[in-house]
Amino acid sequence: MKQYLELLSDIMENGTTKKTRAGNTLSIFNKNLSHNMCDGFPLLTSKKIDFKNIVIEMLWFLSGNSSPSFLHKHNIHFWDGWIEKDGMLPISYGENWRAYPDGDYSNFDQFKAIVDGLKKDKDNRRLVIDRWHAPTAWKEKLPPCFFASIFNVQYNKNGEPNLCLHNIGRSVDAPVGLPYNIAGFALLLCLVSHLTNIPPGTIAFSMTDAHIYENQIDGVSEQITRIPGVLPTLLISDDIKSIDDVDNLIKNGTTLEIMNKFKIIGYNPQSFIKLPVAV
Repeated sequence: MKQYLELLSDIMENGTTKKTRAGNTLSIFNKNLSHNMCDGFPLLTSKKIDFKNIVIEMLWFLSGNSSPSFLHKHNIHFWDGWIEKDGMLPISYGENWRAYPDGDYSNFDQFKAIVDGLKKDKDNRRLVIDRWHAPTAWKEKLPPCFFASIFNVQYNKNGEPNLCLHNIGRSVDAPVGLPYNIAGFALLLCLVSHLTNIPPGTIAFSMTDAHIYENQIDGVSEQITRIPGVLPTLLISDDIKSIDDVDNLIKNGTTLEIMNKFKIIGYNPQSFIKLPVAV
């Protein structure tokens, strides 16, 4: 994605230094990018991204379980640095998606509401997944970076619907976190599209504070010299017909079975760039 590399270059050239809990950053305010899904699945080609990590992480979110056990079952450990003292991960990632915790609507399933809402009325403008549960977000080791996602159907010139997704972020680690966010939310968009039979359209990201940590600068300097390649294609198995199918795959699927349901075709990235992660 050319836009992504342009964002990194913008931060490097115009970012200002900020002190944070995890080290100094080059930070820039109010940045946006968007991608038309017709141009391919937005898995970065300017450095290698492990697609298995994207799929397993998103399914963990959709599991609604804040335990790291699902991640560990599939040999994913990059979340371990954010495990809380009780052995659990922040509830904003997943648990709030499937069982929102407050008031008369306690345990409200936001993911199901999105899918059902689109099937009932695709022009609905209330299709929001809210991850910022304030009483817990203020206390969590890592509150959600992209704290809200909004689904919205737009129509092309032929009157045909396309399902779009707008993600709003408060704090964005552009070199490490953002590539996962882009691909992960694109996977979510494609999955909801698959479940509702509405073709995917545009995915967009609004970022309040987009930044590069000082110890990531060398790797970023290398990446922005690379020329992005052709984007791959995502294929979701026709075996996945409903949310129940997704939940069953999460509960019972092996890593191989899961990856056979979500296949990436034509992915030819450049070499991996190792970058430190801020914890």
